[in-house]
Amino acid sequence: MNIRKHQLYPIIVVAVVIFMAAVLSLWSKVTDNGDLPQDQVVIEEYEILTYEGDGLKFDYPSKYTRGPQGLWLNERYHYYVNPRVGVPSDLAPDINVYPSYHDDSIEDYLQTLYDSVEDVVCEDIVLDEKNYCRWDNIFNEYSVVNYVVEIDGQLIIFRSFFEGQDQQELQDMISTLEILP
Repeated sequence: MNIRKHQLYPIIVVAVVIFMAAVLSLWSKVTDNGDLPQDQVVIEEYEILTYEGDGLKFDYPSKYTRGPQGLWLNERYHYYVNPRVGVPSDLAPDINVYPSYHDDSIEDYLQTLYDSVEDVVCEDIVLDEKNYCRWDNIFNEYSVVNYVVEIDGQLIIFRSFFEGQDQQELQDMISTLEILP
């Protein structure tokens, strides 16, 4: 039987296509890329810890470490206590918490605290039946969110220094605030 070249080409093309399909099928099984996973949201769960000191008590998730001046995300706290050689540390806590006494209004106190030339305009927020002043500002190149409440003549200030801070998480922590005797 004599097969001409032009008759052989379709047979070769079909054989190559079958061979490539077999290789791709085998490759898919070996690498397990048959079903590519969809993006999934991972919800991390943390143990709830209690901050108690400075006459205050509130709950916070274990992704924070209590350190100087407030709460630090665990990985940032590591760099705070173990600074890199030759690199100055200007790290601030992720959430700064402290009580203060001040005779003027909350707005006046914040203006004095930040040496602000602009007027402080509070956004009123109610958390656990307490009225808070929320004020966002820029301080030393940090985006700062302030939550301030006045209880028995004492101002309690929660400051978050990073704009990526989860505000709902912060408000959940603040809503557990108690003043200790």
